Amino acid sequence: MTQTPITLLRCKSVTARTGLVRSAIYRGMADGDFPKPIKITAKAVAWPSNEIDDWILRRIEVGQRSSEEQHFVDVPEDDKLQLTHSPRKLTCRETALQNQPKR
Repeated sequence: MTQTPITLLRCKSVTARTGLVRSAIYRGMADGDFPKPIKITAKAVAWPSNEIDDWILRRIEVGQRSSEEQHFVDVPEDDKLQLTHSPRKLTCRETALQNQPKR
């Protein structure tokens, strides 16, 4: 088995690999759900690529488990239309235009 070299990923690379925005990454770190970065200079931090890869694999496993555990409810055909096609709310302008007399 070939090992991929561990690289240090800056925040932009981490957001690209995970699909998370910066605030979600830092919120995950605060909650203990996301790997913490290491300090690489006095003002810069980076994440080891292997820790990000492990986090991604764990998220995939959790997602697969939760989708297997989902139970779908069978909805009668009449109710499906009501659930997916609710009437659209009119904007104030559309309501005003409807109430104007026709010329």
